[in-house]
Amino acid sequence: VDIKKYIQKSFQKTGNIFLMALEALFCLKEVDETLKNNLTQFIINYSIAFQIKNDIKDVESDFKNGNYTLIVLYYLRENNLNDFNIEKIEKYRTLAQLKLEEYKNRTIDYLNKIDNSIYKDILINLTKITL
Repeated sequence: VDIKKYIQKSFQKTGNIFLMALEALFCLKEVDETLKNNLTQFIINYSIAFQIKNDIKDVESDFKNGNYTLIVLYYLRENNLNDFNIEKIEKYRTLAQLKLEEYKNRTIDYLNKIDNSIYKDILINLTKITL
C-alpha cells in the first residue's frame, strides 16, 4: 500500500457518504459550478483529514492489526513491520500530523473561496474544531 492509495481509501471510508449528501442537496437546489466545485473539494479534503486524524489516535492497534494507516506507511519507509517499536513512532506521528494540517488547510482554503455567509462560517468553525 502506498500513500496515494491510502489517501484514496481514506476518502472512500467517509467521503463518499458526505459527497452523496452534498449531491442530493445539489439536486434540490440549483447551484453554480464554482460553488459546487468548492463544496465538493471541501468534502473531499475534509473527509481525508478526518480519517488521518482518526488514524493518528489508534497507532499501536493499527500496527498490531496490520492496518496500513499513514503512520504505518511512513514507518515502513524506514523500518520493518516486524520490528515495531512504539518509541520510534513519534517521528511518524509528526509526519502524519503535518499531512493532516495540509488537508485541513486545503479544506479551509476551499471554504474561503465561497461567498461570505453564516453557513460558510459554521463550516470553517466546524473544520477547526473537529480537525
